[in-house]
Amino acid sequence: MKQKTGIGFIFCLLAIMSILSCCRRSDEPAAELVDGTVRICFEWDTVPSGIQPPEGMTLRFYPESGEGTVYEMKSDTVSFSGNLPVGNYRVLIYNRPTPGIWFRGQEQFETAEACVKPLTRSVETVGQPDWFTLATLGEYEVRKEDPGAEPLRVHPEPIVRRISFRIKVTDAREVESVSGRLLNVAEAVNLSTGKSVASYVAGTDIPIRAEEGLFVGSLLVFNLLDKDEIPGGGADKNLRLQINYADETKEVHELDIYDDLINMGDGDNADVELDVTPSGIHFQVRITEWIAGQGPDVSVGK
Repeated sequence: MKQKTGIGFIFCLLAIMSILSCCRRSDEPAAELVDGTVRICFEWDTVPSGIQPPEGMTLRFYPESGEGTVYEMKSDTVSFSGNLPVGNYRVLIYNRPTPGIWFRGQEQFETAEACVKPLTRSVETVGQPDWFTLATLGEYEVRKEDPGAEPLRVHPEPIVRRISFRIKVTDAREVESVSGRLLNVAEAVNLSTGKSVASYVAGTDIPIRAEEGLFVGSLLVFNLLDKDEIPGGGADKNLRLQINYADETKEVHELDIYDDLINMGDGDNADVELDVTPSGIHFQVRITEWIAGQGPDVSVGK
């Protein structure tokens, strides 16, 4: 009896293993991914002609469900062609390289951000974001290969703003140099929405040089924020100028130009002209579109 029981147990065990093996084999074909074809062309008609074309593009494909593998691809600035598993995706497309920018939250489409690199440990001083262009696809379907399908045409657009300064100092004293600092700048931008992100009071130094009797400089920013948009409150005045005279004296002027730049959009340029005299400081802001190449759209005098 014991021998028969042992043989019966072995037969039962083999039968169970056979059933499990068949189950695994039946599941395997369902797990296979079918590749589809991706064809995307880049159109640069919305980017100002004065901007030097980037070296290449980065494309990040996020499964629409929010789960699964995020695929990152590289391409030139003309087009991208490749293969991905068939399905629906949301896509972020931006230029590379970006030496002045780092990225965070890229695990999810909704949280991906481009950030300006801090220049100090206290992160109060940040650099400039360089030229940065972005295209966002909220819905993109990858289908099985179709040789006759037309490529999708996308239009990367600049999401930085350029602010230029022209400073005239009228004083009997000789001016040795001028330094400037812009406060309440956005240190990051959400790539899925294009909205600015601010978690602290960030400032950017303005490189200023002497040129034909004036002091001029310019910088790129993601955006200039109202002080109430910054957690804990931002600086009351967002532009700080220091005039350094040859006799080793100096003057510091602080003013708020946020309201004068409120109509400035992505890809716009603001020319800020400042006249510093012994009686005070006066300024005028002129906003122009880079794309149109002419202006003004808005002209404000103070």
